[in-house]
Amino acid sequence: MLKPFSVPAMVKRWKEVIAARQGLLPLFGVFTSDVGELNRWIDTWAYRSLDERLPVQNLANEQGIWPLPEESPILAMESKILLPAYFSPVE
Repeated sequence: MLKPFSVPAMVKRWKEVIAARQGLLPLFGVFTSDVGELNRWIDTWAYRSLDERLPVQNLANEQGIWPLPEESPILAMESKILLPAYFSPVE
């Protein structure tokens, strides 16, 4: 969840680091809310396995590209592990 009215600031900050972050792992998608629970920012990463997640996150942290440097508009974060359904085109 982001601070109220901070989605544009989050977009700007992502533009500064997203290329470097995607060099470690491809981004599947980013979504924001405009109805329901507002100020939501959902980013989905295409890890090939759960074993890949922690090393990639540690490397991004070591390189100073993730989490976003400096003051953050993020108020709260949560992680969810999602697996594609059997009919999904996502492997």
